[in-house]
Amino acid sequence: RKAEEEAVEARKLAEMKASKAARKRAEEEATIAARKKAEEEAAAEARKLAKKTAAAEAKRAEEEAAIAKRKAEEEAVEARKLAEMKASKAARKRAEEEATIAARKKAEEEAAAEARKLAKKTAAAEA
Repeated sequence: RKAEEEAVEARKLAEMKASKAARKRAEEEATIAARKKAEEEAAAEARKLAKKTAAAEAKRAEEEAAIAKRKAEEEAVEARKLAEMKASKAARKRAEEEATIAARKKAEEEAAAEARKLAKKTAAAEA
């Protein structure tokens, strides 16, 4: 009877050990599965974030390009206005110079005509 009782105790102990080992193995597998799932979720989240970041960067780049284009257009308009102003100023200056030359020429012609008249009068008076 004693041997049977010891055998029963030994069997119970063996079952407990086996059960404990199985529980430990199940816990380890569950831990590994949980870690793997967490890693996959983190990777998926990282991919989503990377997509969002890339989209945001692309949008920002588009906005910056639009701003640069608008600025370049505004600068071109300003440059054209300045060029027109310079051309207009140059044309005005040229017109003024031509008017001055014409006025001088007319004054010289009038003075010459006046001198001829005076010379005639003087010649007539002397005669």
